Amino acid sequence: MSEYLSLYTDEELDAEIAAWKVALRDVSMGQSYTIRGRELTLASLAEIKRTLADMAREKSRRLGGQTPRVVQAVIRRSF
Repeated sequence: MSEYLSLYTDEELDAEIAAWKVALRDVSMGQSYTIRGRELTLASLAEIKRTLADMAREKSRRLGGQTPRVVQAVIRRSF
């Protein structure tokens, strides 16, 4: 699938990411999920994660390699 991601519009890619995230959530909770006529089960978990990683790389590529960064701050107080 990753070789075809460049054919998606930004909106289509976002919709696919959203659908695969729902699949990840449902399958992780032991449920099955059907996407484009294909049923995904717990046995598909690695494929779901791989597909989401491919889509995240494509989205990052489109943003010029920029990815959101999470910063954690620790505030120390002196009493």
